[in-house]
Amino acid sequence: MNLRNLFRSLTSSLAPLSGTGKGPGPVSSSHEVEQGLMVFENTAEVIRAERLFRERGLPVKVMGPPPDLRTGCDMVLVFPLLMELAVRKTLEDERLHLLKIVPQHDLLLEPVSLFHVRRYGKYLMVRAANMKMTTDLEEGRIVNVSGGGCPDVPYLASLLVGSRFEGYGSASPAGEEKCAEAPRLHGRTLCSYSLQKAFEETERLLKHPGDMPEAEDCEVRKPERPVFSPLPLPGKKRPWLICGSVPDAAFPLCRGRWALKGEELLPLDGQAGGRALPVQRGTPALVAAALACFSEEKAELEALLVGDDGSGQGSKALYGKLAEDILPVAGVSEGSRDMLEGLTFHYLFPDVDGHNRVLMALDAMERRPLAVADAGFMYAAKMSGYAASYDLFTPDAGELAFLADEKAPHPFYTRGFVLAGDKDVTELAERAFQYGNCPQYMLVKGVSDMLFKGKELVARVDSPCVPAMECMGGTGDFVAGMTTGLLALGYDLESSALAAARCNRLAGAAAAPTPATRVAELLPYVSTIMDALRRGDASRLHAE
Repeated sequence: MNLRNLFRSLTSSLAPLSGTGKGPGPVSSSHEVEQGLMVFENTAEVIRAERLFRERGLPVKVMGPPPDLRTGCDMVLVFPLLMELAVRKTLEDERLHLLKIVPQHDLLLEPVSLFHVRRYGKYLMVRAANMKMTTDLEEGRIVNVSGGGCPDVPYLASLLVGSRFEGYGSASPAGEEKCAEAPRLHGRTLCSYSLQKAFEETERLLKHPGDMPEAEDCEVRKPERPVFSPLPLPGKKRPWLICGSVPDAAFPLCRGRWALKGEELLPLDGQAGGRALPVQRGTPALVAAALACFSEEKAELEALLVGDDGSGQGSKALYGKLAEDILPVAGVSEGSRDMLEGLTFHYLFPDVDGHNRVLMALDAMERRPLAVADAGFMYAAKMSGYAASYDLFTPDAGELAFLADEKAPHPFYTRGFVLAGDKDVTELAERAFQYGNCPQYMLVKGVSDMLFKGKELVARVDSPCVPAMECMGGTGDFVAGMTTGLLALGYDLESSALAAARCNRLAGAAAAPTPATRVAELLPYVSTIMDALRRGDASRLHAE
């Protein structure tokens, strides 16, 4: 009997595991069929193994591992333990490396299975866990990918945006249309797995348009007069280092200054072989937003960048460089060229060991810099148990639910009772602070941007309202970037975060975006708005 027939024979005797034909049902309790956990070295191998076993009829299910098996952005595969020999043989034939198989004894975390779906005119946005995919319904084309924190997200976005679901919309007369490929084919992390779920739900809704929600209004809603809160006078400028990834595995680990020209970043110190970086999303978008704050004054702002397409190898090299070479000499002597007074971490693979090495190096410094974390590094900080060691997180409402869930190792596993959306932000922030899963300050991005200090809501920024920005990839990167730029110029943390949130909305309103708009199209408006906020010149905002 071959393996395929063996799987079929065994699964027919394990019918309760196979659900209703719409995918695997809930994993049975141990007294029905004993379950085993397949543990792999990385998430990419879990994704490959799941696809392989589903193709061969084995009823596997992705779950969140118990705490003793977590190393970072983790998944395990649950399967009927009596199939262990067949499982091992299949993985060996396909050259998939299995770390170990263990019996399931602890309660595992269920992945998020609910979708948040919105329709703006001809655009459909589907959110699964922390990932959003927006599609032009008339063309069947993916126009935006947003959310997430793992470094393969910008890489997948570059592959997906502009591609068309096969069989939907009108094809190009030239026949050069790029068909959308499932994220699981190229993804390596849990964020890509969430994006795969959004992809599948989008494809389902395209086939069943009657299941789509009613179309919502996407018009920009401006106040009669722009809300104006001028920035206070800044203090001394801070030498600042942005640490993040570029969605290209071949991009070298490098440190240096960059200049913003149009929609590109140009290296000023000869790093990366003089290669320019496009401003689309991810860390390049964050760096561009930080630089856009400096229309006249310049800050001591550098970036430590590395290529990482989700494998984690580039991030690992950056963690080592930062912990072993950069931080040990930063801040040793006042005014030295190595001096650092602030760091922003962004789109790095959420590796707990790498994170902890960096944190130990930070704690060993004579003068500890301010530390801002967004995206994947924020995930690692929470998973490590040391989130309170930072000064500012910039989560969206979904990521806040992850911070509030004391058990979830990733937004993909956030429990439903805390995945409530914007209406419960205050309660979720209090819960995150209660469990030590956030720093003293959090800027929560959403329908209303809310700044928290501990459990206290310090301020709220909710106008102008630009609904299309929910779909745009990179708006969160912009907020973190502008906050970084203002901190480097010497502004205090509260003022920097609130001005960044306000500028993001005003730039969005000025650009009048659709759900297909690229975030780089907001760049031309940032410097004018930021100058108005810094100079206290409200008339310039009114003129805009």
